Amino acid sequence: MKSQSRAFMVGVFAVLLLTTASAQQVNVNLQLPNYDVIYAADLYDISTQSLTSAIPNFGIELNGVPADLSILVEMRLVFRIRLQGDAAPSDLLTARTEPFTVTGSKFISARDLVRGARGDIRIRAGSNVNSTLQDRLEERIRNVPTLPVGQYTIAVEVLSSPGNVRLGGDSRTLEIRNASAGELTITLLEPQDGAAISSLLPTFSWSAAKPRARIKVYEKLPHHQSPQEAVTGIPHLNAEVNGSVYTYSPDARKLDVGKAYYWFIETVITSNRGNEVKQSEIRMFRVASGNMTALFLLLEQLFSTYGADLAPLLVSMQSMGLQLTGEVTLDGSRVTREQLAQLFDGFVRNQTRLNVRIE
Repeated sequence: MKSQSRAFMVGVFAVLLLTTASAQQVNVNLQLPNYDVIYAADLYDISTQSLTSAIPNFGIELNGVPADLSILVEMRLVFRIRLQGDAAPSDLLTARTEPFTVTGSKFISARDLVRGARGDIRIRAGSNVNSTLQDRLEERIRNVPTLPVGQYTIAVEVLSSPGNVRLGGDSRTLEIRNASAGELTITLLEPQDGAAISSLLPTFSWSAAKPRARIKVYEKLPHHQSPQEAVTGIPHLNAEVNGSVYTYSPDARKLDVGKAYYWFIETVITSNRGNEVKQSEIRMFRVASGNMTALFLLLEQLFSTYGADLAPLLVSMQSMGLQLTGEVTLDGSRVTREQLAQLFDGFVRNQTRLNVRIE
C-alpha cells in the first residue's frame, strides 16, 4: 500500500512539474546580422578552437513569461553548416549549458559563451564537435580570411531544468554567396551600351547576386568628357530596387527625346568589418526619335568618348535636321562599326588632333 502511495505521489509530482513547465515560456531572440561577407577571425579563434569573446552584433536575448517569475533553465546550442558542394547540412557543434536562472529578461553575449567565462552561463564539458568538418573549415580560413560560400545556421533552444521541456527557441541562417566583396559581380543586360531607345519609360535589366540594388541615371551634357565625369553630378534618377528589373517610373524626372544618358547599378556589400559599395560598368543610351540613324548614334557615342569638343558638332547637326546616311569609308574602303571604334581608340591612344567639318 505504501509503495502504491509513493508511486502515486511521484506521478502527481511529475504531472505538476510538467504542468508548471508548460505554463512557463521563454521568448528567445537570436541577434545575428545577415552579412554578405564574414571575416572568420572575428567569430572563431583557430588557436584556441573556440568562439571569440567579442562577436560584433551577436547576442541571445531571453525574456521569461510571466516576467516576474524566476525560471531555472538550460540552453542548447547547435552550429550547423552546409558548405558549397555539400549534399546536406552538417552539425559542426552541439553544446548545452549548465542550469541557470532567467528572471524577467537576460542578455547573453559571446563573452558569456566562451570557455572559462565568468558568470552563471557555463557550457557543459563534452560538447559534440564534428572534427572532420572543423578541420575542413579551419584549413580554409587559414588561407583565406573570410568564411567560405555556404549556409551557416545557429539554433538556440531553452529547456526547463529539470524536466527538459522546451520553453522557447530561435534560429538564424546566414547565406554567404561570395567569399569576398571582389567576387560579387553586376552584369548589365539591357539596354546595350549606345542603344537607341524609342520609349520615354525604358526598362533596365541586370544580373547580380544581391536582389537589393540602386539604379542611377545621369544626363550626358555637352561638356562631359567621359562617363565618369557625367556620373559625378546630380542624378536624373536614383531609385532603390529589390530585384533585377526596373522600368523607368512615370513619377521620376522625365527623359527627353534626342538626349543621351548614362546608367549603372550599385549595391552595398555588408561585412562584419564595415560596408563596401560595389558598382557596375557605366552604359550610355539615347532616347531616340524615329528619324535618328544608327550611324548618327555610333558617331555620337565615339565623339562623346573622344572628347567634349566634338560632341556639340552632332548636337548642332541634329538641331539643323541633318541626317547621316550611307556607309562609312576610309580611303575608298568600307569601314565596319568595329573598325570605326578601333580607329577612334587609336586616335585616343596617340592623342591625334582631329579637324571635323560638315560638307
